[in-house]
Parts: sequence; structure tokens; C-alpha cells
Amino acid sequence: MFDGLVTYPPSHVIGAAAELCRQRGIEAVLSIGGGSAPHTAKLVVYLSKSPGWLDDIYGIYLPPASGCRFCGCRPRRPPDRK
Repeated sequence: MFDGLVTYPPSHVIGAAAELCRQRGIEAVLSIGGGSAPHTAKLVVYLSKSPGWLDDIYGIYLPPASGCRFCGCRPRRPPDRK
């Protein structure tokens, strides 16, 4: 059981949960609750089966700060974290 989840978890929290799954050979993740819990569970499953870390893949589909060349949209800023 991983009990270190917080709202809008930083990458090191998600990484710790993924590493726990790797170390223990966990093959399934059960998420209880809404909001950050199910989204984090999806990332944990993906990262526990992948060689990289969240920081390696975070934001790869975001448009550049100058704006998307197709529609001009700009990336949204994540909420401020405490």
C-alpha cells in the first residue's frame, strides 16, 4: 500500500509509488477516490513498466511557449503547488 499521495502530487511522489511497484513486482494498482488518485494511479502503472521517469516524459505533447503553429494555442500553467 502506498499512502504518500497528495493532491496534485509532485513527480517525486509519483516516482516513489512507481519504484515501489517495480521493487515489489506489483502488477495492478487500485485507486480509491477521485481527483488526483485515479490520474496518479494511471501514471504509476505506466511508469512502473517503463524505463524512464515522469520528468522524462512530462509535457512532451504541450505546445511550445510561443504558441502552437497550427492554432496559436499556448500551454496552460499547472496550479501553484505548496
